[in-house]
Amino acid sequence: MVRNMSKNKFIVCIFLLASVLMILIPTVYHVLALREEHRYLVAAKVILESAEDCFYDQACVGNSVTLQELKNKGYYKNEVVNPKTRMYFPLDLKILYDSYQARFDDATFSY
Repeated sequence: MVRNMSKNKFIVCIFLLASVLMILIPTVYHVLALREEHRYLVAAKVILESAEDCFYDQACVGNSVTLQELKNKGYYKNEVVNPKTRMYFPLDLKILYDSYQARFDDATFSY
């Protein structure tokens, strides 16, 4: 009788552990993915804001600028790491400015 009772407790414990893991693993994965996406958006926002500052100050002419030009003009001081690739954003990355908003050029932008 005692052996049978301990076997039942073992099965219940395994079931509870499996249930907790089935909930915990996807949740942790989702939170980490959201965190990485948020870090990427913050890094991109730093670059786009430096480009907008350059255009607002009329230091950048035309409707596009590269990170190298921003760096030369002093608007892009600290290089930003792309959290998805774990590398710096390339200096030849082109930023377009139209309708008072900066955005990345799809031809030179990649994750």
